[in-house]
Amino acid sequence: MIEPNQLKLLRERLGLSSQKAAEIVGISARQWQKYEHDDNVNIPENVLEFFCLKLQLPFPLVDDKGALFNIGHAKTIVITSESGGCGKTSLSSDIGILLMKEKYRVLLIDASYLQKENKKRISTLKRVRECHGDLKLDYPEVKTLDEVEGDIERIMTIFDYIIIDARYEFIDLIKSIMYLNIVIVPTFILPKEIKSTIKIIKNARYEKNITNIHTLIIGYDPCYSVNAYEVINSNQIIEKISKHNDEMYENAEMLFENIISNNIDVFDAFTTVAYKRKLESESFKNSVTLLHQSPNCWAVKELKSIKNEIKRKIYVGSTN
Repeated sequence: MIEPNQLKLLRERLGLSSQKAAEIVGISARQWQKYEHDDNVNIPENVLEFFCLKLQLPFPLVDDKGALFNIGHAKTIVITSESGGCGKTSLSSDIGILLMKEKYRVLLIDASYLQKENKKRISTLKRVRECHGDLKLDYPEVKTLDEVEGDIERIMTIFDYIIIDARYEFIDLIKSIMYLNIVIVPTFILPKEIKSTIKIIKNARYEKNITNIHTLIIGYDPCYSVNAYEVINSNQIIEKISKHNDEMYENAEMLFENIISNNIDVFDAFTTVAYKRKLESESFKNSVTLLHQSPNCWAVKELKSIKNEIKRKIYVGSTN
């Protein structure tokens, strides 16, 4: 059983107020404070287990000698999928920069491969960071999964956010060395990606015991279709756009039906082609320069909404 002083230490390491901790398990802040300060009143085991489940913490929280496991303050964000090209690395990098601009201490972890298996491979996140060294732009620290595996206890106490760009097959390994506050699965509205995303969500919830997992839809924004009709006069092009839109809406309907039937939680925010268009139209080198040099454009504001949604869902947890 966890002692009152250990419960208080745990809450402080997680960066939670008494009010927020109480809200997570559905009790009053006064009752939570009683669990922390009254040696004669211990937090019920089922309440503590629910708290651990919501925050992806190990349970029980103390070892066989009664010592509290070293759980740090950092919030962990995992961005994963089975397929490439869905923006895992870009999203990890961009969200990391936005959090860093808010003065948070951020670490990016490349978990898309293991060095011991791919000795010649260079981390994509490290390449992105090195490319911008000459520009003197702020960029988070980057490590590979191998580099942090034996140092996680220290790392959890010196960063505010840890963002992990991960292949889904490494989720079990990641869970074995740190708790996961939130898992995000980017997906396109295409049948193959939809099927893969649904499999990941169901597997994570029922086999891997990850409750705070969400889908982030990439590139779906019907308003662009309307704009296209307004500016393009060629009948041939309009016909192609119309056919493309019909396929998009059909795939979107399929996705949303599966979301409802499988109780999948989707972010309120979603990315669009605006981001890519902004990069191409104004010749930004890439997203890093865009975030630093055009922080108030609509594309960046959309990314900020995703960043805010991530932060909110870390504390609110799964809606299911």
